[in-house]
Amino acid sequence: MDCDMSRHSEAALAWITRLNDSGAVEVLTQWNSRWQRYSLIGGHVEIGESFHQACRREITEELECTEAAVEVAPYPYATMQFREYSQAAKAETQYHWQAFMVRLSDAVLEQIPGNCRWVTESQIRSGRTASNESIADQARSVFKAIEQAEFDLFVSYGHKDNEDASVTALVEHIRREHEQFVPNEPLKIFFDLWGIESSDDWEKRIYRGLIESKTMLAVLSPAYFGSPWCRREYDTFVLQQKKKLYPGEPIHAIYIQEHADFDRDDDHPQRSWFETLKRHQFLDAKPWWPDGQVALQREVVTGRLQGLRKKIWNQVCDVRSIQNSPTNLTAFNINFVGRERESTQLWNMLRMDHVTAISAIQGVGGLGKTALARAFAHTRRREYLGGQFEIGMEKVTSADQLRLEIVQLANLYLGASIPDELANTNLPAAFAKAKAAFERPGQGKILLILDNVAADGILAQRSQSLPSPEFVHVLATTRLDPARWGIESLHLDALSTEDALDLFQKYRPFATPGTDNLAWQRVRRGDELLLNDQTETDSAEWKAAVRLVNQLGCHALAVEVVAIYLGHNRSISLQDYYAGLVKKGLSVKLAQAGDDPAVRARLSQEIETNVAQLLEPTFARLEQDCPLALRVLEWAALMPADHVPWIWLFQLLEESEPESLDHDPDDPDPWDDGVRRLLAGWRILNGEPQAPIARQHRIVQAALRRRTWPDLSNSECKDRLDSKLSKLFILVHEHAKSLLKGVLQDKSHWELHAIENLANSWTEYAPDQSAILLHELCNWQLSAENWTSAEQLVRDAIALHENSRIAGHQSLAHLYKNLARALTERRRFDEAQEVIEKIVELDQVPYAFEQERECAILQASLAFAQGNFDVAATCLSEFLGYESKTSRCVVSENATETFNLATCFLMLKRLEESEKLARLLLAHSLSNSDRDLEYKAHDLLGQCLLKSNRTEDGEAQQHLEFAMEAVKKKYGKSSPAYARIAINLAVVLKERGEFEEAAALNDLASITFEDTLEHGDPLLSVLKTNVGQIYRSLGRYDEALREIKKAAQIVCDNRKSSGVKCKEFDLVFGVLFGLFEDLKLSAGSIVKHLHSIGFLGAWCDIDEGDWSTAIGALSISRESMRFDRIRRKQIRKSKDRARKRNRKKK
Repeated sequence: MDCDMSRHSEAALAWITRLNDSGAVEVLTQWNSRWQRYSLIGGHVEIGESFHQACRREITEELECTEAAVEVAPYPYATMQFREYSQAAKAETQYHWQAFMVRLSDAVLEQIPGNCRWVTESQIRSGRTASNESIADQARSVFKAIEQAEFDLFVSYGHKDNEDASVTALVEHIRREHEQFVPNEPLKIFFDLWGIESSDDWEKRIYRGLIESKTMLAVLSPAYFGSPWCRREYDTFVLQQKKKLYPGEPIHAIYIQEHADFDRDDDHPQRSWFETLKRHQFLDAKPWWPDGQVALQREVVTGRLQGLRKKIWNQVCDVRSIQNSPTNLTAFNINFVGRERESTQLWNMLRMDHVTAISAIQGVGGLGKTALARAFAHTRRREYLGGQFEIGMEKVTSADQLRLEIVQLANLYLGASIPDELANTNLPAAFAKAKAAFERPGQGKILLILDNVAADGILAQRSQSLPSPEFVHVLATTRLDPARWGIESLHLDALSTEDALDLFQKYRPFATPGTDNLAWQRVRRGDELLLNDQTETDSAEWKAAVRLVNQLGCHALAVEVVAIYLGHNRSISLQDYYAGLVKKGLSVKLAQAGDDPAVRARLSQEIETNVAQLLEPTFARLEQDCPLALRVLEWAALMPADHVPWIWLFQLLEESEPESLDHDPDDPDPWDDGVRRLLAGWRILNGEPQAPIARQHRIVQAALRRRTWPDLSNSECKDRLDSKLSKLFILVHEHAKSLLKGVLQDKSHWELHAIENLANSWTEYAPDQSAILLHELCNWQLSAENWTSAEQLVRDAIALHENSRIAGHQSLAHLYKNLARALTERRRFDEAQEVIEKIVELDQVPYAFEQERECAILQASLAFAQGNFDVAATCLSEFLGYESKTSRCVVSENATETFNLATCFLMLKRLEESEKLARLLLAHSLSNSDRDLEYKAHDLLGQCLLKSNRTEDGEAQQHLEFAMEAVKKKYGKSSPAYARIAINLAVVLKERGEFEEAAALNDLASITFEDTLEHGDPLLSVLKTNVGQIYRSLGRYDEALREIKKAAQIVCDNRKSSGVKCKEFDLVFGVLFGLFEDLKLSAGSIVKHLHSIGFLGAWCDIDEGDWSTAIGALSISRESMRFDRIRRKQIRKSKDRARKRNRKKK
């Protein structure tokens, strides 16, 4: 259908599926003669027709069947709205498609027309049938939309209850009422009309809708409780809610028919299901349900259903708020148990003090500090709708590093848009913007987890490095004593016996007595109880479990390790395993260690050793069942515990033993379906399914290292370790070099952190490789102009060279060179000069010539940054052998230095020489396809022509436009480089009379620099003045006055704060007085304007000569004299105040 403004197309499509002989899902498609490919059955919605009606009509027409043979789901399975150019209509078209799940009768399925074909989901993805015929993009779009579909409400019911369509009428009533009260936000309902015939049928149709729904409506009845599919739906929904990052069980229930056992208190097989459902408020519909659909018209029933609809919608809105809340937390561990008391304590402490720490007893690992912090965040999502974030603090050793992490979080998740340049050159200003993002009113409270704080004292300065506690609660985990930082802490002890048993049962269920068994209740509470060896069979299992967790000291990691192993080895009884522990004398004891660090270290070492012994059966089982998985773990043991990239493990395995990954297309993938799934099932490598990073517990990793390389004093063992380190280093070094070239920057930016963590973790046993990786990362950060990060990386690499006496002074010289460059860019000139002198002092006779050249370049860079362009030009001219008469120099080998020299000439107004060098650089960049140098040369040429007042022929504009477009593609419009070129282009356009375009560019530059420069930076005043001048040329005096007053405000504020008049002061006020003259303002009006920007106070101490110059800009002498009297009065008042202050001091 068409409208006046744009073309619209509405279509209803049928998603008809079946299972083939191999169990794969197939979708029915039909040959489309116009498209010459297979597409889904469906067509356009006719006038006056609903999408549902159109879908039914298209199916009956195309398949030549009756409406009785077709069942169309009442609600769309997927909805798509998009805009695209239509080749057929030759017009931009707004598309609206709805796809419905459709079920056909057996008779229709047996007589499918010859122009139809069943295709698998993988064939739809590839766009080709088994016979290599084309499948339309339409089918792939619908399939993708179905995969991404989300629902608000999943209706779970027994299909016997809907034989008279009563449940259908109930759901439709809720939908219509919602549409009436919330017309702009439809309630997306997943309501399956058809009975479930098999497990495959359930997986095919139900599972996807179930896991993507925000709430569930359970229709309780004997049919519901008697259906295994309803129980499966309920259990799956609850499990999925736990896996997601929002807590709770958003389940609503309506009780339609009496179930005889629902209210019983005895040990009914379904009692746990009954109890969990009773915890939710349910609507009692038993009195009126027998009346059928007529009852839905009664006022009392309508009122109660309206209340149910409101609860459902409120829950949906609640879940949406939680889903939209920003977070970087990993998926919740559904096997986490207990710690309710500790979680409540944390909440109370955070509400009172805003900053709280979790520290483990005696600093022992494996007690679950991080797990508790993440579980607390999960259960409190509703209290922290502003966001929940985690920062790994292992390598954060200073307040500046913590501020930088805060800035990155604000950029990634809170929309702060803080440029990297600002964070590198002015971290306090960047942190202030990040704080503003964290403290934005109305966004809700934020929880910040600082995991594993290792730097003693970093939180003592928390007021300078963290957002305000009014907006952000901080939860830290640490092995140190937080009392030293003035922070209240929760000291984490072992699990309670009850929690340890619950954790054990998560992985290895065991038979337990009834809830009325006093002995069972007492041991769960941790009471003393004599457990006789002579026990009846049914109690032997749970008593062995009690003994086991006590033998393990209720240490969380130890209990989990044993439970997972026994869960995978059900043939081993708990009694036999416990007897084996006793025989080996293996136990975990958390004795008090006091404040003695040596005792704490010894206790921690003992526990880690014991946990390693408990892990040995697990490793032996893996070696037996899947040796490939164990070899993968050996590689993982060489990586940081919190940063184990799956892609590195895969590539290492692919390189070392490629045959192990070979498989037929129809067989399971040995990597995804084998290694990854196995290691995740044993919880040795943990992580979300699609996440690039896996994690393993530090104690587990230490156990793997000891098992794989037990004695590094043994030459054979050491050689094996060195061999693996070498292979891993080669792989990671290649990735680092790819990052430096920008090849992986967009897709694998996370690898920067992984490589940095790897380099830092290798400092002890592989310092050479660690230093090389740090140096590569430093080069990447320098190329990205991330000066702060580059400085930290290069300092770490230098420390490795100096402390470890790594061979190769040339490498050290390069590191010092990079450090000098980073310090120069951060305007720490004295430190940069000291570093350059260090390079000179290095004893590098073989590299003396190169060293001298490098120092000359560094001295030139330092002089340039300090504004000493003469010195910089002299250094670079000597280095390049530049001859001023001929403008000759070797560009091919020294393009960067030649560009710097040309820039110096530009600043010194040696424009002819600068232009010649710029043209040489441009020719060189074009012949060598050097894109970066090309746009820099265009920019430089444009500036040369601009400063030479050669803008009429349009060449300057062309050069600057090319440079600006190149910078936009590489860095974006918000980069300072883009804004700087925009300013120059605006001047060119202004000279050519294109004032509107010039004003727009200046406005863009002003916005960018306001984000990257400090408020009082004089450059902002120049930008505002340029904008005002353009408006003045256009005759838009009000806008001109507004912009120039902003510029004047900036220089006045700068004058007051620094006590020194900046060079832009005279420029700005000269333009302002000229504008006053254009406007012919009275002296009174001028005084008001100047008073509003603080001009009079800023000029009180300015000498008479400067004042006369400014007054001379006014042509009306009488007004000038009156203004001069006002100024002199201000001076007298200022002097009087100064005399009074001096008298008081005396």
